[in-house]
Amino acid sequence: APAGGCLLTEPNYSCRLRELLDHDRNPSFSDYLLLRIGRHFRMPSGCKVIIGRNKAENEMLVGQQDSGVAFLHVPGFGSPITLVRGGSGEDILTAASLCARYSDARYLPQVVVKVVKEDQVYSLKVPPAEEDIIARLKIEKTAGDEAGKRVSRPAFQNDAVRH
Repeated sequence: APAGGCLLTEPNYSCRLRELLDHDRNPSFSDYLLLRIGRHFRMPSGCKVIIGRNKAENEMLVGQQDSGVAFLHVPGFGSPITLVRGGSGEDILTAASLCARYSDARYLPQVVVKVVKEDQVYSLKVPPAEEDIIARLKIEKTAGDEAGKRVSRPAFQNDAVRH
């Protein structure tokens, strides 16, 4: 019985850990550290997206300076830091839409999201992600999960993120 203190007894952590090991048989130390913070999403390509929930988590995400990592945020609004590990242009568009959704600009029809990836800095104009996109991509324990297993979700349809 969970008595506190062990992350493996926390439903979302154990679900995230299982999901990570399903996608990466040799995760890095920082992969394990990141399981404790933010909202986690898995893109159809296998790319991982983590969105900070508060200032402390945002600072921890910015501290991840691995190669191939992109950071996103919505300038001029209260915004989470969104970390994207790997991924294509479509993954960045979807991550930008998720970032917009969790920002204070979420009620606008289109949101400008700044992307910083290594030497590149650019902006994307995207609509905030709809609830169905979040439900399909978010890694979390749901009521239908048995023993911490993820419920399979419908395949991602790339129709919600266009700019």
